[in-house]
Amino acid sequence: MNMTEEMRHALGKGQPVEVTDPDTHEVYVLLRQDQYRAMRRLLEAEEIDPSLYEVEELELYEKV
Repeated sequence: MNMTEEMRHALGKGQPVEVTDPDTHEVYVLLRQDQYRAMRRLLEAEEIDPSLYEVEELELYEKV
């Protein structure tokens, strides 16, 4: 899929761009791949190694 000139111009400002599907009216956000990857790293859940914690600490973590 290729971007339009309008999308390219908007993305050139360095900010994410909202795009609306005219059929469903769903709104999507376009952003550069490096921005997407950085956001994904922040949002991915940290894996916990239970052997590093006491049982009480794990129970507290699970409640958060």
